[in-house]
Amino acid sequence: MLSTRAARPGRRRALPALALVPATLLALAACGSAEPTAVTDATAGPAGVASATASGAAGDSGSDDPATSAPDTTRSSASTTGSSSGGSGPACESDGSKVPSDAGMAKAGDLDGDGKNDQIWLADDGDDRLLGVKTASGAVFHTTFSSASPQAATAVGNRLGDGSAIILLSTGRSAPLYAVIDCKIVPTKNKDGNQYSFDLGFGGYGTGVACPAVKGALYLAGYDTDEASSGEYTVTRTRIDLADGGASAANGTRSELGDHAQGSATYEIATGVSCGDMPKAAEPES
Repeated sequence: MLSTRAARPGRRRALPALALVPATLLALAACGSAEPTAVTDATAGPAGVASATASGAAGDSGSDDPATSAPDTTRSSASTTGSSSGGSGPACESDGSKVPSDAGMAKAGDLDGDGKNDQIWLADDGDDRLLGVKTASGAVFHTTFSSASPQAATAVGNRLGDGSAIILLSTGRSAPLYAVIDCKIVPTKNKDGNQYSFDLGFGGYGTGVACPAVKGALYLAGYDTDEASSGEYTVTRTRIDLADGGASAANGTRSELGDHAQGSATYEIATGVSCGDMPKAAEPES
């Protein structure tokens, strides 16, 4: 397992380095359980909800059979918008809301289901940190988030093969999961009603998250790396099963994907935050 790093003082943008999950992190269930592991985490939202972390996962092959799947270190260009199951619904309607002028923006998949790619953005509004969407139809909506991490957040959004439209918000310590449902950004919940969040190597439950593809259809997976020998890490992938349009999530099939060198494409996927080939929006520096 990747080593835990020391905490850094100050505000989130002070350093590009990642920071330590607080000593108050409390595991309420064991890693590798059939459901997400609930933990208390200082990266939780304003209500102080506990995060749910996924253990497992790595690069993908196009097969869900743990016994036969070999890691695919590429992100298929066919998965740019995620799912062929979306794209038939009405677009979100614009109410005249605008994206903040200093927002960090990036292209996203089809988040409102109208068949057109949308955009994702991050911005600050006073003491509020904003995660938002701008659809191809011009609709703008957002939610707020908070984090004790000293670095700027990034976010990536895409539509999956099951039709779910998701957003992964990376705060450096964890990556909380959101869904876009009925033109709103909603936190995806675990079985206990807390927000589902992927550990990024600080809580001991996982090291990354990505959206691998099977026959061109994306799905969500958590990743874990465990040092096997000098410079090589055993990579594990855990499929995340979404329900209710992405409003709820639970850990699914776990696959062992073998040993990979640190710095290899598979290792980079297993220790990062990505979803298909979509770029990341970056929070503006203060």
